[in-house]
Amino acid sequence: MPWRDLISWNAMIAVYALNGHHALSLELFLAMAMEGLEPSDVTFSSVLTACAHAGMIDRCSSCLESMRSDYSIEETLEHRRALVDILGRSGQLHRAREMIQQQSGDGISWTTLVGSCKIHGNPDLAKHAARQAFSLDAKNSAPYVLLHSIQIPAT
Repeated sequence: MPWRDLISWNAMIAVYALNGHHALSLELFLAMAMEGLEPSDVTFSSVLTACAHAGMIDRCSSCLESMRSDYSIEETLEHRRALVDILGRSGQLHRAREMIQQQSGDGISWTTLVGSCKIHGNPDLAKHAARQAFSLDAKNSAPYVLLHSIQIPAT
């Protein structure tokens, strides 16, 4: 990149994190730090997403700890959603549910849990999570679609 500022680094880290290039996203995060730029809450959202999609629970925890202790960045809703995602992807569905309940979960967090329930075959918890998502945002169709795909498996 010819012009390297926080915005350009964040854009690159996010693009790689969201498009399946988790290792490259994390490499860019380290390169950014080596150039002396301090990450922002947006940077950490992308890094946590990369960790979640790669199933790196320990790395996710260490990133959160570093975010708080090294950079004094407070946890945001996006960060908590990434934690719900990584717990769900790793099969820790009940822990993900507890986390959502403790943080007065939003519709996106509950919908994320529905998706994880689909992956791990837990239709009962999926129904509960979908009901919670519906109660918070009845116009969001994602829980309906996910729940339907759990109830009616493809033939």
